[in-house]
Amino acid sequence: FRQAGIRLPFTRNAALRLQFAAPFFSATDQISYQTRLAGFEDTWSAWSHENYKEYTNLWEGTYEFQVWAMDAYGRISRVSGWPFAVTPPWYRQRWMYAIY
Repeated sequence: FRQAGIRLPFTRNAALRLQFAAPFFSATDQISYQTRLAGFEDTWSAWSHENYKEYTNLWEGTYEFQVWAMDAYGRISRVSGWPFAVTPPWYRQRWMYAIY
């Protein structure tokens, strides 16, 4: 993965909603998307018209949300990715192991 640009605290991992849009301007109601969360999912989702994806209870680690789109004419965009990391909870931080 690319370097995680955003670090989300473990306490905020209860619900993560990612919204996205396609660079196509015609027939926007017929745009389909495929997504995957690298580091969590091994395969791409089925094509869907939903322009959001929700995840809950992500474990600490590095992830990259990936999405691509297909317009009504079958043209497929390039894969776009958003790298992020979920930090460990306070009781699994390195400095806590020294205390234990």
